[in-house]
Amino acid sequence: MDVETRHFPDVSQAVPFLTRSGFRFLEAPGRWWKGEDGRIIRAELHIGAHGALVIISG
Repeated sequence: MDVETRHFPDVSQAVPFLTRSGFRFLEAPGRWWKGEDGRIIRAELHIGAHGALVIISG
């Protein structure tokens, strides 16, 4: 499983990144997903005092 992290100054930059990358909101707080090459890739969005962190795994 590959894991990638990305830091953004705020959520207003993280959400467009996720949608441009083909992720869809999973109706759970901060959880996104997409299908790619026959596998599911997940993204978790964590929002804190120092910005937004996206963790992509799959």
